[in-house]
Amino acid sequence: RGKRVLEIGTGLGVSTVAMAETAASVASVDVDPWCHSAREFPENVTLLSEMPIEGEFDITFIDGNHRYDSVMRDIRQAASRVLVIHDSYLKDVRRAIKDSKLLVVEVYPTRCRLALCEKP
Repeated sequence: RGKRVLEIGTGLGVSTVAMAETAASVASVDVDPWCHSAREFPENVTLLSEMPIEGEFDITFIDGNHRYDSVMRDIRQAASRVLVIHDSYLKDVRRAIKDSKLLVVEVYPTRCRLALCEKP
């Protein structure tokens, strides 16, 4: 509760809205403009089309493009030490987690295998 969240990959905004229910603020970044009009977002959500250049976040939620190079970029751009990575069962996502030397704290047994990770 009360955390500042950076979300990389807004998509339909389902995760965005869910996180906004308990977060102090959510900055959600997606390069696809249609994502920002996909639904109504709570007042504590800021929609961006590029990465924020200022500020720190308590947690970064990564659910953007799932190709290896994109996941690696998202991990590098994560503005927090704690990351939650969506779809960690995918080969490219698993490889990016391993190659970035993230510490995998836990993988939650959800359909999309959320990986809770920490930067070294």
